[in-house]
Amino acid sequence: MGRWSDPNMLSILIILIVSFTILNWTPIGDRAESVMLKILTPVASLSRGAYQAVIDILPEEESVTNLKNQNIALREQITDLKSEVIAFRELENLSYARATIPESPNLVKGDVIFQEMLSGKSHVILNAGSSQNVEAGQPVVNSLGMLVGIVISAENGTSRIQLLNDIDTNVPVISEYSRTQGLLTYNTNAHTLKYVPKTEEITSKELILTSALGGQFPYGIMIGSVTRVTNAKSNIMLEIDVQIMADLRNINRLYILAAFKPRSHNQVAD
Repeated sequence: MGRWSDPNMLSILIILIVSFTILNWTPIGDRAESVMLKILTPVASLSRGAYQAVIDILPEEESVTNLKNQNIALREQITDLKSEVIAFRELENLSYARATIPESPNLVKGDVIFQEMLSGKSHVILNAGSSQNVEAGQPVVNSLGMLVGIVISAENGTSRIQLLNDIDTNVPVISEYSRTQGLLTYNTNAHTLKYVPKTEEITSKELILTSALGGQFPYGIMIGSVTRVTNAKSNIMLEIDVQIMADLRNINRLYILAAFKPRSHNQVAD
């Protein structure tokens, strides 16, 4: 109110009102109105046309919902296809291993003569040893080519094998599809992968193989498959469970990769 109570501001307001009134009663005002209508009418028409064009282009809410549902369905199909591809590769690898492992000249065959499972330790003794070029650090597989354990000591005619269900198990691994690397461990209840960052895209059902990282294992020996991936807020790493393929409870005959010369065998026997 203080601003409009100023005499100067009040005088200006009165002058403006009178001027607009005079212009409206004169031909100049009519011409000004005509000119403004000529300018604004096309602009208004153009605005309405542009608005209608945008409305025509934008999908309806129902269409957007349908597209979202289709996108979700396609992603699920892709996941299923990935799982099928992994399963086919697994069967192919198993078939190849079944045909070649027993006859391979690079493998030393050994029968289990003693098995020890005590306080988290899981070892077996084979009747094959250093006289057949067996040495500590060499991987041990079953007749299907699945990793069972590793040689931790060898004498002339026997060797001690540490199985994968031993609490000291530490095997560098890699996933077949996402190429995620980690360390396979055992905690008396389950096998898990350690040191896998949350940035990795490893998924359930992926096949887990030995990694050649560090020269401790040859690349590509089958170990198992991922059963669960958890991204817990309380952990800076992914929590990954692995199902071992080899049956570690019923072991009779095993095969040692005696041709492999490991750089170190400390990854399993700490």
